[in-house]
Amino acid sequence: MQQMLKAINFATLAHKGQVRRTTGKPYITHPLKVAELIAGVTHRELILSVAILHDVLEDTNTTKEELERLFGSTIADHVEEVSNDTKLIAIIGKEAYHLRTLPTLSDVALLVKLADITDNVQDAMLEKSKERTRRVLLALQSEIVKRNSSPIHTMFGNLKQILEI
Repeated sequence: MQQMLKAINFATLAHKGQVRRTTGKPYITHPLKVAELIAGVTHRELILSVAILHDVLEDTNTTKEELERLFGSTIADHVEEVSNDTKLIAIIGKEAYHLRTLPTLSDVALLVKLADITDNVQDAMLEKSKERTRRVLLALQSEIVKRNSSPIHTMFGNLKQILEI
């Protein structure tokens, strides 16, 4: 619990002044919602901490070294793993990026990514975004089903329900 509270405090400061494009709400509401979605399938503090920190490398001035120093290399590695490579996305597009990277993620990173996608889809509700997500999930369904992880299967099922797949 201590580590998770530390992650909440850190992410809140790191995202200070940022807002969600889709809702106009303070950005910290997104990582907290991702953690809430994950808490519905597991209470592992490490995974919840990664969920709370999942956008700090991508969207703030936070470095991986800073995360390692404050939270240890395991959390820092998972946060780095779940962070989008914006340069690669600019080259190949978001859909191709997800098709390439999601199957390679660890179970922790995949669970966080599925919860992240779930919250993004719920916030955006743009048909274009939902359709792209549907295509990616359908293409990756067999890979996700192979995972021996009940939390991943539950999160994937919830996301499929939201997207009406």
